Parts: sequence; structure tokens; C-alpha cells
Amino acid sequence: MTDIYDEAGQRPIARDWRLLIQVVLGFWALHLVYRITGALIGARPGELLDPALHAALTCGFLLSIGFCLLLRLAVRRGLVFGLGAAAVLSVVFSMTYAAGELALFLRLSPEVNGVGATRTMADGTVITTNASGAVSYRKPGEKRATVVKLSPVKQRVLAQAPHIVLTNGGGWSFFYFGLGSFFVGMSSASRLRRAERRAAEYERLAHASQLRALRYQVNPHFLFNTLNSLSALILSRRTEQAETMILNLSSFFRSSLAVDPTDDIALSDEIALQRLYLDIESARFPDRLRVVVDVPRELAQAQVPALLLQPLVENAIKYGVARTEARVTIRIAAEEHPAGRLRLVVENDRRGEAESEGGTGVGLRNVGERLEARFGGAATCAHGVAGDVYRVTLTMPLVRA
Repeated sequence: MTDIYDEAGQRPIARDWRLLIQVVLGFWALHLVYRITGALIGARPGELLDPALHAALTCGFLLSIGFCLLLRLAVRRGLVFGLGAAAVLSVVFSMTYAAGELALFLRLSPEVNGVGATRTMADGTVITTNASGAVSYRKPGEKRATVVKLSPVKQRVLAQAPHIVLTNGGGWSFFYFGLGSFFVGMSSASRLRRAERRAAEYERLAHASQLRALRYQVNPHFLFNTLNSLSALILSRRTEQAETMILNLSSFFRSSLAVDPTDDIALSDEIALQRLYLDIESARFPDRLRVVVDVPRELAQAQVPALLLQPLVENAIKYGVARTEARVTIRIAAEEHPAGRLRLVVENDRRGEAESEGGTGVGLRNVGERLEARFGGAATCAHGVAGDVYRVTLTMPLVRA
């Protein structure tokens, strides 16, 4: 199955990676803002310089990428499965992060490794701690600090390690579950959009194939009728008219084959193609065929399916002109209706035998199916006898170039 690219030319796997990085960066940016705000409000800006904190945030970011990669595999099995995996993995990763954070603190924190650490509390009290366990307090206005001897920091932290990991891991589990739930939701939505685009693309391809099939159906039908006309001219030894018809036939095919079957063309171009065809038939019926075209200038650029009128004009020739010795007028007209609709009419004033009565109905059916494929239920094809005139009326949305 061929991947469908988006507007930026991204393949699905590239879009997944971009989404993953964006979600992880967003969540950790929010956490960083929370850390900075908490340190500033608590008058503890020195915490932001702690190398253990920087290392922990870096490891947490990398853990989050691994966390989302596992969820990316889980979400392929559905949204509910992905959320369940997010709940389970959030516990595992939060505890892993809490344990890693504690290990980095024990290895890199100045308080643990004898470098010493000084903190200023909100009330101005300065607290100094070193690895030997000596803690000094000096309140604002005091000249000398109060020193308290405690057990070494590392010893105290290790004694409370399980409790610290469980407590911090419990807090981080909410962070990871929120990250996972958001990523699963966004991934599911992205996959749904891709599936919709893929379905729309397949529908468009099927629609284009249908239009091509219907459009190409016109060619053999038209060619069959034209060759019959050419044969009649040759049998009646009307060589000049036969040569004219051949030249007109060449011009007609050159013009019609240059048009993409799935494209619309201007109504003026469609009328020009029908005039070429009618010139071909005029060589066969020089005294019996009269053509009237009534298309307002403002509708010349209205868009219609290419060769939509061809089967209708052929029927007017076959069932109107060819079956009578009287002069027949074929009229092609267009008018704009209210609510933005275009009305096209093809009629001949000698009814003869309508296609739906004496023929196979191929031409009318083709036109109806092409309108249905192009406009759905917004277009209609009506035909019938009005007095001594057989008329086909096409109504469709008015689309201007």
C-alpha cells in the first residue's frame, strides 16, 4: 500500500516522530517552568544550579521518548489498548525515573559529596550543609551561626531511599500518565486523519476511474456513428463531402483527445467541440441540418464535464435528422437558474424516434451517470417530448472558472 504524503511531503513515520518530539518537549517545558517558578517563589534560586537536577531532567526527557515509543507501538492496537498501556507504563517509568533521580542526587549533589551547599530560606535564614553532617543555621541579624551535628547526608538519604523512590515515583506517575494519555490521543487522532485522507484518496481515484470509463465510453459510440455517416457518403460517391468529413473528424479527435477525461472544460470549449462534430454531420446532411446555439456570453466560462453534450447531439442527429427528409433544427442552449445552477438544453424540432424508445439508451444513460459521478445528487438529466420537439435538459451546479 502506498503511503499518502501530507502537504509538507511528510511520510507517516516522519509525522509520528515529529508528533512524539513535540509532545515530549511540550510536557517537559511545562515541568521546567514549574520547577523555575517554584524555586523563585520559594526564594531558592540556587536549586536551579544543582548539576543533579540538570542530569535528572536530561535523563527524564530521554526516558519520556522511550516511553512514547512503546506507546506508539501500543496505540496501533487501538485507543483503549493504548490508554491501558499508558497506565501500566507510567508506573514503571515513574518509578524508574524516581530511582534514577535519587541515584544522580547521591552521585552529583554538592550536599552529598562534601562540596557543601548553602540555601537561603524565605525568612532570610541561611542554611549551610556539608557531607560530614554539619548543618549551620544563621538567621537575619545574627552574627554567628548555630551548628548542628547530624549523620552524613548520604547515610540519611540511603536510609530513606525506598520511601523517597515510592513518594517521588507516585508524583511522577501522574506526569507520565498525563504525557502518555495525551500522546495516545494525539497519535490516534493523527492515524484517524491519515486513514480518512487515504480513504478520500482511494475514493478520488475510484471516482477518476469512473469518470474516465464513462468518458471513454463516448469515443467508440461516437466513432461508430461517424464511420456509418462516412460510409454512406462514400457509397453515394459524394467524395468531396467525405473528404471534408475526414478532415473535420481529424480536427475533432485532435481537440477532444487533448482534454483530460476527469477535468471540466469551459462551456464555450464544449460548444466548440460540438460545432466540430456538427460540421462533420453537415457534410452528410447539407440541406437537412440547421444548428442554433444560444449561450449567453456570461456563461461562456461555466465549467462542464468534457464532451458531456456529445451523446445528446449524436442522438439528435441519429433520431431526429437521419430519420426524416425535412429540415431539422438542433438547438443547444444554456441559461443560469437561481441558486447558482446551470441549465443546458439540447433539442431537435423533429422528434423522429427518441433514443429511449427505439435505441439502447446508451447515450442518455452515459450522460446521467457522468453527472452523477461528477456532481452526485446535485445534478439531473431530464428528457422527453414537448409538442414536436424532443428535448434533453441537464441541470447542474454553476461552477465558474
